[in-house]
Amino acid sequence: MTDLLAAAGVLIVLGSVLIVTKLCSKSLTPEISRKIIHITMGCVALSFPYIFTYRQSVVLGAIAIAALLFMRKNKGLREGVGTALLGVSRKSFGEIYFVISIVIVFVLHKSVFEYLIPISVLTFADSAAALIGVSYGRTNLAHGPEDAK
Repeated sequence: MTDLLAAAGVLIVLGSVLIVTKLCSKSLTPEISRKIIHITMGCVALSFPYIFTYRQSVVLGAIAIAALLFMRKNKGLREGVGTALLGVSRKSFGEIYFVISIVIVFVLHKSVFEYLIPISVLTFADSAAALIGVSYGRTNLAHGPEDAK
């Protein structure tokens, strides 16, 4: 029962951060909106070993992936709250890969540190690199146009 409450709380946080970033979208770039969601949900994911008792709670990941895919396919959602997550100009499935990574690490971890360290790196290093790259990354070091971000 506590896992169901925790799952509901995680989904509420996800919905809330999508709505808040959409409401603030006039003052935020799409990349910053996306990283706010990334950092918020990464911080929530850091609590998973403490709030979920059973590894079967990864069903929450399947629900989140289904919701994210539905948001991509539904024009109203995509152009509504989805713009906070899907508004970047490049084609990206990062939000899906993010959830898949969390699920895999949650299922495979044997100690709390084996979970917290990779999720912390995923959450903070990726976000910092993206925000710094957007702000300061004016020179394309990629070899081909398909490698550029």
